[in-house]
Amino acid sequence: MTVTIIFPASNKHVVVGSSPKKHSKPDLSLKLDKISVVVQVKNDSLKEEIKKSIYNSSKDSEFFKSIKVPGYKASVALKVGPGSVGISIVPKDKDASFLRLEWNPSALGLEGHNTFASLIGTVLPWGYAEILTLAKVTRADVALDCEGVAITDLEFLPKSPLKSNVYFGPHGETETIYLGSRKSPSFWRIYDKAKEQGLGPNKQITRLEKTVRLAQQFANLPSIKNPFLDLKVLDLSRKQWLAWLSDWQWRQFQDSCRLRGVNSALWSIPKSHRMAYRYSLGNATPAWWAPKLIWEEWPEAVSALIPG
Repeated sequence: MTVTIIFPASNKHVVVGSSPKKHSKPDLSLKLDKISVVVQVKNDSLKEEIKKSIYNSSKDSEFFKSIKVPGYKASVALKVGPGSVGISIVPKDKDASFLRLEWNPSALGLEGHNTFASLIGTVLPWGYAEILTLAKVTRADVALDCEGVAITDLEFLPKSPLKSNVYFGPHGETETIYLGSRKSPSFWRIYDKAKEQGLGPNKQITRLEKTVRLAQQFANLPSIKNPFLDLKVLDLSRKQWLAWLSDWQWRQFQDSCRLRGVNSALWSIPKSHRMAYRYSLGNATPAWWAPKLIWEEWPEAVSALIPG
């Protein structure tokens, strides 16, 4: 059976290869889920002009709304269709950039970005294209939605060891996995997207979301390093290499992997059986997990979602 990866931004279909029966034909959708950019403003008179403009815009309830953003003294949200663009000025940290913009490109879509581009010049002294030239990207949240894949069946191994937290639902099902911390250079949030959206028990969508910290010009965003190369995915529903194990024994090993990590779980297995478990896990990467192939669509996904 083959897996077809569908990228909405480009409508391209890529055939990957054989897939395990449980996860036949998952649809993988690559997205830029959040982006933060900063602009350094050194001219004092220009700073005052921007402050006045932000203050006046907060009175325009049709397109703007005053919001509070940690670390900044003044912020407004530019309302754009189903999403919004956060505009923050006057950082509390004197070494931080004067202006920050933050938004969710996948929520805005092409139409929302066109509206964003047409309105941003009413509150800032630059147009959209000029802002992207001046700005530096400080954060990009890269998201991969895996439709037809159950998070409960998967285990995630970062290339470098990271602190992990796993949150379970009321019936013991995995809901959210955090690898690393929000303030660390490497932070993953992996969760049951279908449950978050209230799509019902028959819908399976696992989201893998990596927060990438940057200090690059916007033009370099399409060429950032592939974050998925730093993550290994194992399908723990695959027990065929340990057919002699009972189902309850395998479930216990699955739980041990989730709660203690794969290496610790392996060391808890008697030495006489450990090699068989290790071999099983060594062959447990699902065929749809192809980081290099997935990342080939990143430049086009960025250019399709963010005009300029």
